[in-house]
Amino acid sequence: MPMPQMFPMPILLLMALVSILYLLGTVRVFWQLREHASMPSVSYIMMVSDKSLLYIQTW
Repeated sequence: MPMPQMFPMPILLLMALVSILYLLGTVRVFWQLREHASMPSVSYIMMVSDKSLLYIQTW
């Protein structure tokens, strides 16, 4: 019975790692937005979030 429990473990770890990286990226992006612009536009937020997603996927 240990095999069915060992199979999803790497998948769960990978999903947790991706979610943690995504949360860190969004927090960093919003921190930079708060520092650089007082009233950022929605298109700028979407562009930076897309760049953070690309960075997480390539990393």
